[in-house]
Amino acid sequence: MPYTFFMMVGKGDTPIFELEYYTDPQKEDKSQLKHFIIHAALDNCDEAVWTNPAFFIKNIDRFNEFNVSAYVTSGYVRFLVMQDREPSDSTKHFFTEVNELYLKVLLDPFYEVNSRITSASFKTRVTQLLKKYFQS
Repeated sequence: MPYTFFMMVGKGDTPIFELEYYTDPQKEDKSQLKHFIIHAALDNCDEAVWTNPAFFIKNIDRFNEFNVSAYVTSGYVRFLVMQDREPSDSTKHFFTEVNELYLKVLLDPFYEVNSRITSASFKTRVTQLLKKYFQS
């Protein structure tokens, strides 16, 4: 059963949004390392941004069975996905759709840039995208 952890990190390494998705209750025990793995991958992401002109970085880090992929927006907000399988094209499609959702959040006049996203509808839509792209 798949395990996926998604995190959005803003400027100054500020966590903006995070969501954990798993269908196997035993994966919860392994998820304690998620922040350690994601923050280690942030360093690799920062280095890769200068050498890679693409927004999507398929596999920037690996820790045991977990692979981390990244997507860097034009505003330098980093989307990171940690999953227990090899990244595929579905990861890129997931990032693209989440970026569209994030742009809609940025258009909200009441949203303060680089602050936590607390919208329940945003969380629901991201959860639906996680199920769509990472459930199989």
